[in-house]
Amino acid sequence: MTPPAQSSAARALETPSYAEDYADALLSGLKSQPKRIPCKYFYDAEGSRLFEDICATPEYYPTRTELSLLHRHADEFADLIGPDAEILEFGAGAGEKIRPLLDALDRPRAYLPIDISGSYLRGIAARLRREYPALTIEPIAADFTRGASDSSPARRSGISNPRRRSNFWRGAQNCSKAAGSSSASISSRTRACCTRPIMIAPA
Repeated sequence: MTPPAQSSAARALETPSYAEDYADALLSGLKSQPKRIPCKYFYDAEGSRLFEDICATPEYYPTRTELSLLHRHADEFADLIGPDAEILEFGAGAGEKIRPLLDALDRPRAYLPIDISGSYLRGIAARLRREYPALTIEPIAADFTRGASDSSPARRSGISNPRRRSNFWRGAQNCSKAAGSSSASISSRTRACCTRPIMIAPA
């Protein structure tokens, strides 16, 4: 079993020691009782497509609920964020839920989708670039559960710091990917990257 494939471009923005982390997590999980593998490693290109299919099923309500909340409150979020903003989305997935916010924002400067699956993420970014040609879109292949610091992928993306940087955090999807991380530690990581975090968490 190997880590999800990453291109050299994706690896350049990826958090350090990705392969080592994967090996350590795999060995630790297989030694545990019951045996387990962190679900974040299921999100290679194929796993991400399968999850997209799951999100479209009638039984999986979080996606519909999140989209409903976003369409209902996008203008409020945009007012809080303000103009000329850079948006980081942790666990961007298929990129469907960022659209209501991008549409509502006043002259957003850049969008940085962060996800563990580099190949899938680059495909999503290419599609969004066609839909938002005036927006700088810089996908970052990284494991956002490992923490954030001055050398984090968001800070090494090559995009200059704008006046406003906001984190777009979707609780329903990311709670599974960040399993094992406490809410306090995740909160501290988002604050390290962003000045105005926004979290959407359906009941």
